[in-house]
Amino acid sequence: MCAITDLPAIAKGLLRAYNAAMKIYDISIPISTTMPTYPGDPAVTIEPMWQIAQGDAANVSRLAFGNHTGTHVDPPVHFIPGGKTVDQLDLNILIGAARVIDLTRVAHEISANDLARARIPRGTQRILLKTRNSMLWEQTGFQKNFVGLGWDAAQWLVERKIKLIGIDYLSVETFGASEPRTHRTLLGANIIVVEGLNLMNIKPGKYTLICLPLNIEHGDGAPARAVLIQQTSEYRRVADSSLSPKSKGRERLRQQWFEPSVKGLDPVVYSP
Repeated sequence: MCAITDLPAIAKGLLRAYNAAMKIYDISIPISTTMPTYPGDPAVTIEPMWQIAQGDAANVSRLAFGNHTGTHVDPPVHFIPGGKTVDQLDLNILIGAARVIDLTRVAHEISANDLARARIPRGTQRILLKTRNSMLWEQTGFQKNFVGLGWDAAQWLVERKIKLIGIDYLSVETFGASEPRTHRTLLGANIIVVEGLNLMNIKPGKYTLICLPLNIEHGDGAPARAVLIQQTSEYRRVADSSLSPKSKGRERLRQQWFEPSVKGLDPVVYSP
């Protein structure tokens, strides 16, 4: 049987493997006074109130902008009267395994056929749509020609019981739509919508999404910080080199303690 003195080394190995397993990508848009906002939404203002350079004890600023500015979350109440508000959203949906889908070939509006051709794995619950929109963030001002999600595509997502959909511009609805059918279809089915992502440097594939909107009471939307976490090939190499079992006892401990602990506790590698 493995001596108790082996446990600190194994714990260190677990920590090293965990850290080596993670590559974190920030997919949020920085909030600034020059950022694009959806037509009709308030512009962003950031006003210094206290300044150390002016003799104050600290730096403090006043922020003013709409709650659908930049990277943000749409709860059902945004378009569905009586729907859940942003402070009522299930955080278990906003954190977990997500699939980034490459739809950069789509020129105007994503259709149900586009989603079907993407071969999204069965059981996927969170989908982030990478389109040519991510290149629009480099341009000045709001760009009306962004790629939106068609109503038939929204219905396709509902039928497959998707829980969260994200897109890389300020609205999931195609600009100029006669009515917000896409929003109403998604939010009416309690699908959380994340808008304003930047997926420019993100490759298609599986990640862990962490997207936490501000906890605004009764909010019809809220800015969010969104990140993707990717498991790297370093995980197994570091885990094995850290533990390096030299006896059957240590090997047994690795199988019984290390592996179950990772599966049970590591949301990056095994998130549902």
